[in-house]
Amino acid sequence: MNFNTYFRIASYASVTSATLALFVAGGTGVILALAFALVLIAAWKMEDTRRQLSERAALIVILAALPLLYLDWRLLTPYLQIEYLERGGAFRGGGEVTVLAHLILFLSSVKLLLLRSLAGCRSQCKSGFSGDARALFTLRPNDDCRL
Repeated sequence: MNFNTYFRIASYASVTSATLALFVAGGTGVILALAFALVLIAAWKMEDTRRQLSERAALIVILAALPLLYLDWRLLTPYLQIEYLERGGAFRGGGEVTVLAHLILFLSSVKLLLLRSLAGCRSQCKSGFSGDARALFTLRPNDDCRL
């Protein structure tokens, strides 16, 4: 295995451990943790392919989801606080923690599905980009490869 494979494994392992920490802290439920695991698997399989999100598509997805995240905060927080009071304090996490965990997992999902700049440049650049990191600094704005 080369350095890129080790780096990829370490990156996905750190994201997985962060998701597990959110689950243990009570910020997510089983369904959301499993959905994020599916996103992790999909991102692993789609890496270095053309099926990943471009930066423009990711920006559109994030901007379109902002009203949903706001509704999540405004509607879910009072519901979870009522549930907390009804259970007598047996709830693992507060409403704010849950909403913040939803935001973190959503942004992480978009970032995982985002086209990486160097890998995307290798596959999309028509002028025969060699993959040398120094070449990223020598590309001009009118080149075929957009970073």
